[in-house]
Amino acid sequence: MASRTGQGQILKAYHTTTEVAKMLGVSRQTVLRMVHAGRVRTCQTPGGFHRIPADEVSRLLADRGMTDPPVVRTRPVDVMIVDDEEAVVDVLNRALKPAGSRLAVRTATSGIDALIAIGERVPDLLILDLMMPGVNGYEVCRQIRAKYGEGIRIIAISGRVDSMTDAELHEHGADVFFSKPVPLVEILDSIGHLTEDLSSGDK
Repeated sequence: MASRTGQGQILKAYHTTTEVAKMLGVSRQTVLRMVHAGRVRTCQTPGGFHRIPADEVSRLLADRGMTDPPVVRTRPVDVMIVDDEEAVVDVLNRALKPAGSRLAVRTATSGIDALIAIGERVPDLLILDLMMPGVNGYEVCRQIRAKYGEGIRIIAISGRVDSMTDAELHEHGADVFFSKPVPLVEILDSIGHLTEDLSSGDK
């Protein structure tokens, strides 16, 4: 059986049409024709680009007698979602489901709960709401960077960030920032990019 490899690809919940074309051994135009014919399930970015869920990629590979790209890690990527809005947590949880066992997702609904959970098991990546009551996301970032340095990737989200620039947000500890409502595909792409350099096995 044929297989395709790709460092970091296994960590993604969604793939670009170019990535899928490489895995299938076909042209990008062939994949786009399949998409337009309704033979491939996708979602679209605000810019109109197609993204294909990981479970759909597995189906396409299986239909062609091919295997998924070999797992490059001995454990799933540990992701923690931290937001006091249950609806946001639910949306993000559902968006990450197509990644299956590639991601281990935990949630916390407050900054203090997140810090306690991180102390018990350090995640690879945090999706963190900045504007929470009590211990807010900025304080969570500060404490994480003080204790773990750059060891935890942080995707910050918020309904408002006043007049802060991306550079100022980065100074607070965030690797990437997105405004609410959360752009799911872009967040999923960021998860793939921020974790693709993680080595196999435990940190």
